[in-house]
Amino acid sequence: MIGRTGGLMIVGTCEVFERGEEYLRLLQVLYGAFDYYRKNPWKEGESPILKIKPVKSSSWGIRGS
Repeated sequence: MIGRTGGLMIVGTCEVFERGEEYLRLLQVLYGAFDYYRKNPWKEGESPILKIKPVKSSSWGIRGS
């Protein structure tokens, strides 16, 4: 829909992973959950993965919010 916007705000702590055991584990989680990541695979160090531990969230204009 043109002209309709929505968003998501998450407040919490964030860890950034660029290499290592946890990075590789999280990458496998992404590959297993999303077709996009399987079709566009990353190598270690190419792009960071953010692990967010939410404390509070808010959304607007998103279906189901």
